[in-house]
Amino acid sequence: MLVVSFLFNLNSKGTTQNTEKINDSILSDIERYLLMTKSQLIEELGDGYEEIETGAEGLIIAYYYKELGLTFSFSDDNEVVNVDCDKTVNINGARARMNFSQIQAVLGKRKIERYTVQTFESEEEEVYYEISYSIGNCLVYFRSFSEDGSDSEVFVVLNSQKIKSTPDSVNSKKEQIKYPIFSYEKYQDVRAEIAEIFKDEFEGIREMYSESINEVWVPIALVDLNNDGQDEVLAGLHHIYYTGSSGTMVMILLERINGKLEIKFNFGITGIVIEKDGTQKDLYIKDSSQPWKTIVIGKETWEWNGSTYKSDLEEVEEE
Repeated sequence: MLVVSFLFNLNSKGTTQNTEKINDSILSDIERYLLMTKSQLIEELGDGYEEIETGAEGLIIAYYYKELGLTFSFSDDNEVVNVDCDKTVNINGARARMNFSQIQAVLGKRKIERYTVQTFESEEEEVYYEISYSIGNCLVYFRSFSEDGSDSEVFVVLNSQKIKSTPDSVNSKKEQIKYPIFSYEKYQDVRAEIAEIFKDEFEGIREMYSESINEVWVPIALVDLNNDGQDEVLAGLHHIYYTGSSGTMVMILLERINGKLEIKFNFGITGIVIEKDGTQKDLYIKDSSQPWKTIVIGKETWEWNGSTYKSDLEEVEEE
């Protein structure tokens, strides 16, 4: 069973909005908003937004535009990374609060995925359900704590795989930023090498924990971080042995040297959440003037200092 740390946005305006106005389908606009920075968004939509607390423990400030029915979340670089839609927003005929049968009737059949939620407030696990659709350059998620999808919430992110083929005229900003897509199943050769590197650790975990929770989940993404034409490996180590009951994971970077995969850097425990389909919105790669690209994980920016990666939070602590 895959355990992920996902908190529904209980403060989302989508759960309380009662206006009778139904916005026409604006998915193309949402896609455009997802290519903007915070300042660009305000320049286009104005400052008539409401700041709301969202995310785990309400630590993230998002902007809610009531007339649009949209709530925007931003990265540390003030780029739009996520758009929550309230029940007034028409996504090709589907809206928040619909159940899965109603959504599938208009958008098509999809497998209903079941996930386990590890909240920050409690060590108890909860279950949520999800169906998702790839529409244009976007991934649209419908999620609910009910198996039938009732009172569903909707959020939209960019599909980074499709953005690769987006014309340059759409927005050059996305050429410099990439959200890697991970896999829990692909890259079997790389997966075997990682298992060998952590052989003693993984065997110890199998002996230490019961059979139902003794496997380490390892999401893997391949990305060329130093422009040498060879992909490096970003791998998560997801197990309570590493992070306790937080539901988060350790993130490591591996590089192939003389044909052998070796650990390049350990970013430690991160708050990254990687969904079962490999998508995530917590880690992205930025171009850099340094030989190795910049990696942003949550609110922490890791930059190459000439010999290794250094966190901007470490610099603050030193001051």
